[in-house]
Amino acid sequence: MDTIIIAILAYGFVQLRLLFLSYSKADYFSVKSANYCYAFGKALVIWAVLQLLSEPLLSFILTLNNHFPDRYISISFESSDLILLFPSISIMIIGQILKKACQIAEENKQFI
Repeated sequence: MDTIIIAILAYGFVQLRLLFLSYSKADYFSVKSANYCYAFGKALVIWAVLQLLSEPLLSFILTLNNHFPDRYISISFESSDLILLFPSISIMIIGQILKKACQIAEENKQFI
């Protein structure tokens, strides 16, 4: 489970790297840059959700062989989990806004 979580986080940072490479080429307002931003935010959201789900799943798996009254599922929720979700969702929203702005800019270029 930890390997999957780390792989998703690594994918997110690859998308962030591609976004910064795109910005270094002065490609600020393009659909490609917006997609990189959205993919980074989506990877962070998936990472945060999997972090929340990993503890209950692991506690259930570890106690699966126990007799019925000794099985349990451990669920915990901390403020850091919520703090991680808000910026992640915000980055996704910014990516969608940038994509829409790029589409509007393309439409405006066709009129001029």
